Amino acid sequence: MQNQHETGLTITETTNLWMQYNTESMDICVKRYILAHMEDIEIKSVIEHALNLSEQHIQKIKNFFEQEKYPLPTGFTDEDVNLNAPRLFSDTFWLMYIQIMAAIGMPDYALALNTSSRSDVRSYFTQCIDEAVELFNKSKDILLLKGLLVVPPATPMHTKTEKIKKPDSLINLFNKRRPLNGFEVSHIFYNLQKIDVSIALKIGFIQVVRSKEIKEFMTRVLNDAGKKHSQILSTILQDDNITPPKTWESDVSNSTIAPFSDKLMMSHVAVLLRSAILYYGAALSSCIRKDLAANYMAFITKNLMVSEDAAEIMIREGWMEQPPQAIDHEALSKT
Repeated sequence: MQNQHETGLTITETTNLWMQYNTESMDICVKRYILAHMEDIEIKSVIEHALNLSEQHIQKIKNFFEQEKYPLPTGFTDEDVNLNAPRLFSDTFWLMYIQIMAAIGMPDYALALNTSSRSDVRSYFTQCIDEAVELFNKSKDILLLKGLLVVPPATPMHTKTEKIKKPDSLINLFNKRRPLNGFEVSHIFYNLQKIDVSIALKIGFIQVVRSKEIKEFMTRVLNDAGKKHSQILSTILQDDNITPPKTWESDVSNSTIAPFSDKLMMSHVAVLLRSAILYYGAALSSCIRKDLAANYMAFITKNLMVSEDAAEIMIREGWMEQPPQAIDHEALSKT
């Protein structure tokens, strides 16, 4: 029986590794810039750990591709970061950013694991999941210790279990809406945390991005798929007397000198738009209040539209690389 380590990578394995290489090379640029300005010792240790993980991942992906004689994507390099640029965000914002990026990484790694066949590739993505969980917990523990997180409300006291008695109790569109259930609060709360971090990131990027077209695009995304979504979800929480999570706009400095290339900033916004679709979809799947479900469907539609616009800009700029492709037998038959 042939050793499975000697079999080639499947197209899903190659694609998962290819996508991760692009993301990790971007993360390395961002984390190196963070460390160039980091003053808080506790937060610095978390960022250093995160950078070390990204560098290890890049090397392992290189090893996989070298064994297969498959070309590496260009990704992001030293040309995409200016370590001498002034501080653009506070130390505490970067801690929240790292926690959010670790949270985004976990489902991505889980999907990569689920679609991988080779044992060495599955072992690698299992390790990535474990590392992302550890990084998430480390960063969240420090956020809690520093009092930087508004947490969801405590569970109200119940003396017995209850069942839903009739469908009308879910929502009455012409009368008072029923209170949010625990699933809905959870998804609103953690979607808001991700949205509010992305809002601050876009505000900073808009200040420093060089391209007028990208500045206008990011401004549109900030207002239509950032602040608008945050306002709607925050209002829904406040209607049930629940305090929304902390916002991060005040953690953006007044610097107008770009720490990153336009390519990196545009790519980063595109990654956040795609990940938001995943989280909105998860929220929609467990939502039974019709008004909330309608909002999530509108959010997904908006993010899909602006993601397409982002892709068009990146293609025009020559920044979007072709991912691994299946064999086009029809095209080959015409040669």
